[in-house]
Amino acid sequence: MRNFNATYAAELAKEVLSTFMVYEFDFSTPHYETDSDTPVYRNGHKYLPRDSSFDQVSLAAALTVDKVNLEFDNADLVWSAMLLAEDVRNKAAVISKGVRLADTTYLIEDLFYGLVDSWKLLGFTKADVTVANELALWAKKTLRNYASTCPWTFVRDGSGECRYSGSGDWCDYSWDRCNTLGNSLNFGGEKYMLAIQGVTIWWGRTQSA
Repeated sequence: MRNFNATYAAELAKEVLSTFMVYEFDFSTPHYETDSDTPVYRNGHKYLPRDSSFDQVSLAAALTVDKVNLEFDNADLVWSAMLLAEDVRNKAAVISKGVRLADTTYLIEDLFYGLVDSWKLLGFTKADVTVANELALWAKKTLRNYASTCPWTFVRDGSGECRYSGSGDWCDYSWDRCNTLGNSLNFGGEKYMLAIQGVTIWWGRTQSA
């Protein structure tokens, strides 16, 4: 459950003051925007006005990935320039909501913190950005599984991943042999750790009986 600052919650409950969204993206050059009609200042940063909307919000109480789909105006091609200039995937993003008080000051609370999951340009006028929470990283798969033996093809000409070039004419793909050949910097296996030899390892908080 999301807990808000008491003052912020009280103002929001009045339903008489204007609200606005603020967005922060941690690109190579941090980017700050708001759907407010006027610039918003927060933590020393200036959030510039831009039309935006929520296209889709996916939330769940289970251990799944929450996502927020955002749509930004791109008539000035600012978003096109940012998205095409670098790989923005997995860059941090913060979505917050503010309420403007009667004295023209405002209160802002963070609603969603996540990583840029995907994006697409909708013609020349809109940019669609999907922000997912950090559980999205759990779904990534490794390209290969590590074993105690080296997976590289043994060579003597310094090519491939092995990169060995010497007088040795055989290798059993073990760490010891690779070390003997003086090629351990290119060893592709998982070196056995003597520190865990004989140590009882178990899952959970306490050792099983």
